[in-house]
Amino acid sequence: MSVGETAEVRHPAAVDDLRRRCAEWTWPPDEVENFLASLGKDDQPTTYLFRCRLCATHLAYADFT
Repeated sequence: MSVGETAEVRHPAAVDDLRRRCAEWTWPPDEVENFLASLGKDDQPTTYLFRCRLCATHLAYADFT
């Protein structure tokens, strides 16, 4: 399974967006992949999927609460 399939976020563009954001926070690549693999809709951490109304790109927001 890919990270997108393991995580609840199944849109490749959204997963790539999360990877980019984590890289901006200077997370090491292995930590990013562990984080993405740990995402779930019923537990923490979780993400929220959004779709741009103008260009239909899928983006994700990670909630660390």
